[in-house]
Amino acid sequence: MAFGRLLLHYGLQTLQYGIGIVLVFLGLVVMALGYMLLLIELLICWS
Repeated sequence: MAFGRLLLHYGLQTLQYGIGIVLVFLGLVVMALGYMLLLIELLICWS
């Protein structure tokens, strides 16, 4: 998730160069995967 936030931050900084859009998208995907893994861990621990 921290890596996703880093990508998101860097993507916003480089938005004007065009590649920022790709970085923002990748950052969101990485963050979403991180949150999904967190939820799965919580479900496994609770059951």
